[in-house]
Amino acid sequence: MDATDRERLLRNRIDLLDSLNVHDVIHYLYQEGIFSEDDIERACSGTTRQDKVWMMLDLLLLRGPQAYSTFRHALQENYPWLVDKLDKTDVSNFQRPTIYRKQVRKDGHVSVSETRLQGQGNVVVQAGSNAVVNIGLPTTFRRK
Repeated sequence: MDATDRERLLRNRIDLLDSLNVHDVIHYLYQEGIFSEDDIERACSGTTRQDKVWMMLDLLLLRGPQAYSTFRHALQENYPWLVDKLDKTDVSNFQRPTIYRKQVRKDGHVSVSETRLQGQGNVVVQAGSNAVVNIGLPTTFRRK
């Protein structure tokens, strides 16, 4: 899933939790190949309606580039106001997260590494001041 689409879902999570019924959209996500039968079981295993929505959204965030548009399409029939809210969500100030790690070796040397997410399946890792590695995951390792 594209980082800006992920951000749209995260910024609207409360509205989705308050309004959505999993059963209104999950079978469409299965039909379109976004979710597996196991995903449906996991999402529907929650004890409350909001638990089920929470789990479904967590699973959706892990899916590939078509997940958001398919979810958006599934919402259109019963939840047009949610589609409108998602579409109008301002993600212009969105910045990809940066993760810093500090490691202290046995000899006392301290190293800091930086990890930045670079969109679907790409990660940039910088260790020290010069070494930069761009890791692009092969398509076979990316989830739908």
